[in-house]
Amino acid sequence: MIDFDLPLMAGVHQELETLLVGGIIRNVYQPDADTLLLVIRQPGQTHHLLLSAHFAWPRLHLTTQVWPRPSSPSPLCMLFRKYLRGMQIQAFLHPPDLPVFQLVCAPRAGEGREAVSLIGEFVAKYSNLLLVNRHTGNIIESVKHPLSPFRQIAPHLPY
Repeated sequence: MIDFDLPLMAGVHQELETLLVGGIIRNVYQPDADTLLLVIRQPGQTHHLLLSAHFAWPRLHLTTQVWPRPSSPSPLCMLFRKYLRGMQIQAFLHPPDLPVFQLVCAPRAGEGREAVSLIGEFVAKYSNLLLVNRHTGNIIESVKHPLSPFRQIAPHLPY
């Protein structure tokens, strides 16, 4: 397994930015507790973006692998679907010195929803996937809710 380090992240960012920006998120699946799979539609093609906050193998990449889909989605998956399904990816950001990716998502014209960001923090056992309201900057939800005296991650707290 290759470490998901900063140089590799820069390459992943460069490749995925051209493929994902402008795409519409068609669906969200949660194959396991730490992983999200986004189905993103671009004209003439469909991409499956895997984001994993696994403590040993955090990663973000396109996949063609068929992942298990539970017969009924978890409440967390339903919440991510509520905010992400139908959103258009406006930007795919990666600060060059941080192990973080951000999918900036906005509703299409005429929809009354607020813009959100799906943020992936890929730092080994501290990895997490967070959904953040772009207007308020507050966390809507995250895959993990770590207990730490240094940083609190919970709904309604500022990111």
